[in-house]
Amino acid sequence: MITKLLSDNDLIAKRTILNNEIDTILASNRKTLKTTVRDKLRLLNDELIRFKSSGVSYKIIRSLLDDRVGLKVSEQTLREHCQQELGFIKRGQTAASHAISRESKRVTAQDQQAIHDQGQGQGNEQVNLITTNPTKPTTPSLGDLPVSEQINQQTTELLNKLENY
Repeated sequence: MITKLLSDNDLIAKRTILNNEIDTILASNRKTLKTTVRDKLRLLNDELIRFKSSGVSYKIIRSLLDDRVGLKVSEQTLREHCQQELGFIKRGQTAASHAISRESKRVTAQDQQAIHDQGQGQGNEQVNLITTNPTKPTTPSLGDLPVSEQINQQTTELLNKLENY
């Protein structure tokens, strides 16, 4: 297939047209980042935190956000945001059990770090941390079991923790 190349003058003229189109495209508004309701709620964290120990229902908070700010959010999304981001207590949960729940999540993070450290060859002290659970009776010492059994037991316990998380 034989094509005829444009002359330099024609190409320069079309180059100007191309540059004008590029300028128009770059100057136009375009959506580059998805914004979610959670992003908007984060902007209001300082105001929402004031409801933390007030006992005001999420339905009322939701209505307030809709009426006064114009932010329409479901009760479920608002509840999840307040509980996860702001540490609101879940329904039927006491302050003490809430503190224990937050502590167990922190321990879970420590367990994950210990797993990582063990994978890096840091020693058996982390293995004992992972397999020790104060709410369950302890099993025979891992040192007494063959390595394959140790791995199976640790894997089972970690999967159980993930299911409970």
